[in-house]
Amino acid sequence: MNITQQEVEELKLDIFFMEWYLENQEEDLIKLLHKATAFNAIKLFTSLMAREQCIKIALFASKDVLHIFEDEYVSNRKLREMIELVENYLKDPSLENKGKVKRFPTYQLIAESSITPATCARSSVYALSSSAREEDYRDASFVSCVIALAVYEESPIEEKQFLEKIIIEAVRIIDE
Repeated sequence: MNITQQEVEELKLDIFFMEWYLENQEEDLIKLLHKATAFNAIKLFTSLMAREQCIKIALFASKDVLHIFEDEYVSNRKLREMIELVENYLKDPSLENKGKVKRFPTYQLIAESSITPATCARSSVYALSSSAREEDYRDASFVSCVIALAVYEESPIEEKQFLEKIIIEAVRIIDE
């Protein structure tokens, strides 16, 4: 898949992203995403996505890190339930399913006194929830992906593997 400079400019991303893009101009989207920092790659692919696509990539990121939360909080099934509600909404975006997502108790992303992989995984799912409910779905999807990436912050190899997986999935979703 290719992307032109005009298409990137039309996204109206911040000046720092545009400076980076102009230094690294690349029409092949996959190559461009691989050249980017994790932050810029996620910013670019979420900016290219429509609402449903943003929800799908946030869902992918959240599902990838859910096990980390569940390993630490074995009896807590709330995040899995939220993911299932979003999956059902994507399969059938009826008013009933949208209402279930909206009625599910959610929490604000709050500063933790102790940021751990499990709290990052939890925050990623909360941001997924926001991407399915709100008009600022791109921002919520971006946050979900960035926070999921933070889960792997202490392991550069796992972080790189996650970024590779999410880039491949993002391009697949955009190409759908």
